[in-house]
Amino acid sequence: VVVGHSMGGGAALDVAKAILPAATVSLAGLEREVRPGWPPNLFLITARIGIPQLREAADRMYERARAGGAGRKEFLATHSSLPFSSAVQQAIVEWANRAVPAIRAVPAIRAVPGARLEIPSWFNEKLLALALAGLFFLAGLFVPLAGLAAWALSPEPFGEVVPETRFSSWSLLSLFGYGLGVGLGVIVLIHLLGLAGWPHPLSFLHLDGSYLPSVLLLSTLGLLPVLWRQPWVRDWRQTAAKLAVTLPLAAYVVVIGGAFVTWQLFDLWPTWTRLGKMLVLVPVLLPYALGEELLLRTFAKRARGGAALSALLVWRLALLGSIVLGVVVLGSGQQMLVVVAIPLLLLSLLEYFFSESLYRALGSAYAGALLKAILMAWLFATFFPLQ
Repeated sequence: VVVGHSMGGGAALDVAKAILPAATVSLAGLEREVRPGWPPNLFLITARIGIPQLREAADRMYERARAGGAGRKEFLATHSSLPFSSAVQQAIVEWANRAVPAIRAVPAIRAVPGARLEIPSWFNEKLLALALAGLFFLAGLFVPLAGLAAWALSPEPFGEVVPETRFSSWSLLSLFGYGLGVGLGVIVLIHLLGLAGWPHPLSFLHLDGSYLPSVLLLSTLGLLPVLWRQPWVRDWRQTAAKLAVTLPLAAYVVVIGGAFVTWQLFDLWPTWTRLGKMLVLVPVLLPYALGEELLLRTFAKRARGGAALSALLVWRLALLGSIVLGVVVLGSGQQMLVVVAIPLLLLSLLEYFFSESLYRALGSAYAGALLKAILMAWLFATFFPLQ
């Protein structure tokens, strides 16, 4: 049985037409040419909260293949959560058991009377628990590693001081309104560029996900009030040392974390092609990362604990809200960003954990910004599919 999701759904159809498996399952996959019975026992599944074009593609393929016994179902799930839905997994198993008599011809199964495919109890829960345990362990190791770097450098407690700005006295609601205004201005600007025939600023990277980093790049203009007031630094040589130790710590997250996530969940491995794109993205995103880091630090000047995290979530939520409005109202941008909005916010929390741990260890907004720029570049080069 060949199963594929999203781009892998299209690849699964290509493979199935070549090897003719017992059954083929496409989960919100890309459209391919199909005919009745080719590929065999085709089952097309889509997410109700997903990308409309993929649902329409599944409908078209089903109409062309239904005479050959093809199946079609839609589930209440998002595009990214579709493979992890227990209802979807059960539907695939039932399809294989009902529509794939060729499985009965396998000697290992035929030898067991009444043998059939079935999902082990607590399958998803066990996999998720193991994956989260591994992620928490690897992420937790970052804290002592950052502490070890701080011990080796022995940074001065007041070697770097972030000054107060107009954002220091703002409320979260004011920050959200400002972020929404900045985001909407950027979305309208990119929309006008598209109408004039101009590509996204970062389209030269040939990333399907070039829209979001382009939004962040242009949003740097809204962070100029904090970028104009750079942190006071006692010794730039020590700041350079902090930036130097940030690089191996970032490499730990990208390589070790990327290897584990690729093994357990989905592909985040930094291939050579992706590393090349990361090297371009890091200096491009560094001004935005520094502006956002300074925004969090200056916002937390007159607030209670946790203000930096609250400011990050409010700022990112405002930018994502502007992207959603751009898709709904202007019909521009990337609809995929609406689907993955919640995963992006969760990744923002993970990114905050690493940058905050480094800031507490080294006391440097510059080091935190460099780490954040590297992690964002890694995300854009791997999480979004390459063209």
